[in-house]
Amino acid sequence: MLLRAWPELHRRTGVRLSLVGTDPLQARLLLTRLRVPDDGIDVRGILTDDELTAELLRAKALVSPALGGESFGMVLTRAFACATPAVASDIPGYAAVATPETARLVPPGEGGPLVEAVVDLLADEERRQRLGAAARELVRERYSWEDVARRLEQVYLEAAA
Repeated sequence: MLLRAWPELHRRTGVRLSLVGTDPLQARLLLTRLRVPDDGIDVRGILTDDELTAELLRAKALVSPALGGESFGMVLTRAFACATPAVASDIPGYAAVATPETARLVPPGEGGPLVEAVVDLLADEERRQRLGAAARELVRERYSWEDVARRLEQVYLEAAA
């Protein structure tokens, strides 16, 4: 979805896309098959944890237009921990993590709303930063090890009772 939307998104914003998490050859083949020029696209491939964190810290936004199958929005929590807001598909796994204060959720499989959400996010730097700060706070509150341990302890106590 993002690659299909890329020419319009790049034309309207001039931003660069750092494509991570896929084999570079597969990405190049897909770009060729979709007839999408690679203007403004950096194919980074599979990254180490440290490289991915550095990439997310540099990013203006995470764009994840998944079509489904995400049981939990781990990709969002990773970005949120880096104070990086997201534009992502409104699918159950992502909707369980994202809030209106941290991300823009768009209909899955629809390029137009995806482009508009990214353009809107990038056009308002103050709002983008607010979303990033709220995202970082959300992760700290809901997904820090301290919070997870507290909730897990409660589950064990209830099960033992």
